[in-house]
Amino acid sequence: MPEPTSPNHGGSARASATVGAQVSFTVHEPARMALQIVAANDDGRQLTAWLDGAALPLHAVLGPEPGSRQHLVDAPPGELV
Repeated sequence: MPEPTSPNHGGSARASATVGAQVSFTVHEPARMALQIVAANDDGRQLTAWLDGAALPLHAVLGPEPGSRQHLVDAPPGELV
């Protein structure tokens, strides 16, 4: 079994990881939803929302703390992912 190594142990190599998540909701009536799902260090990544396979626009709203925000989505009835 290989020995664990530290990403900053005497070299210039950086640790990297790929993390993903997916949530889904069944929307029964039109709803405005506030989503607080954001990567801690987003590096330009974006949150996407789909309703029955079609992209829905998201509106980012910045919070009072640096780096805090939520995304608003107006979802008609359907399967929101």
